[in-house]
Amino acid sequence: MVGQYTVIVTDTAEKPVKDALVTLLAGEDGEKDAFTVLLPDGRLLDGNDQTVVTVLLPTAKPATGLNVEVSDEQRNHAARDTDKKGQITVPDASGSAGEIIGTDTGDEDKSNTVNVDVTDQDGKPVDGAEIGVDKDGAVSVTLPDDFTFDEDGPVTVTITDNQGEAKPGVSVTVEDGDGTTAAGETGKEGKVTLPAAYHFAYLVGYRDGTIGPNRNMTRGGRRICPRPLRSAGGRVGGPAAQPVPGRAPGCVVRGLCGLSGKAGRSSWLPRRPVPCRGHHHP
Repeated sequence: MVGQYTVIVTDTAEKPVKDALVTLLAGEDGEKDAFTVLLPDGRLLDGNDQTVVTVLLPTAKPATGLNVEVSDEQRNHAARDTDKKGQITVPDASGSAGEIIGTDTGDEDKSNTVNVDVTDQDGKPVDGAEIGVDKDGAVSVTLPDDFTFDEDGPVTVTITDNQGEAKPGVSVTVEDGDGTTAAGETGKEGKVTLPAAYHFAYLVGYRDGTIGPNRNMTRGGRRICPRPLRSAGGRVGGPAAQPVPGRAPGCVVRGLCGLSGKAGRSSWLPRRPVPCRGHHHP
């Protein structure tokens, strides 16, 4: 018993996990109660040996919608709300950045259990990034709606296993808030930065000629381009010129390669020009 609740910790075969430490976090100001569960030494959060936590009311009915966070000696953690059976099963195939996630491979020598951290180009965690792992161990990262490669730059994805060891050779796909995707593979330190060399998109062919080869455009001017382009059927971010349906002749999408380095990023300041270098116009 934990407070008024009965909390049962088992594996998926309903074998009890002995010596798990369960703590009740009483809700205040109308908030629901919540729980933390610390697994005993020797038991890790693992997709091949998932942990099941069941929470029951004093009437023995399932306690639904209560948050339960499970952690282990390696500081892996995963949290879920109890379902209609009053249960959570962790790790799962999806979760938030920083949580342990994983799938059951059916092979004790093959593990899809990973911890994925996502940071921006300044090394700060990207809050709200959602992570998934498939049966082959490939990792997908979905960035929050307000995080785009255009505005915020690339992200670095770091993948470790449940022992804290780096996982090299993992396929990673990242999708930003605009739906732009980038893919790569982790190196020996379990890290990959995506996009590796991002091309910022912009429109050329304005009537007043303010955007052209070896000319500048303002940051504000560049920001308004990608969304109208997408609605018009144009391709944003590609290095090759693409005609834009319904636009004036000579209006194309072109990669703005001059922003890939530190000098480029330093130009991304209010009221500072964005360099437009060496692009060809039809």
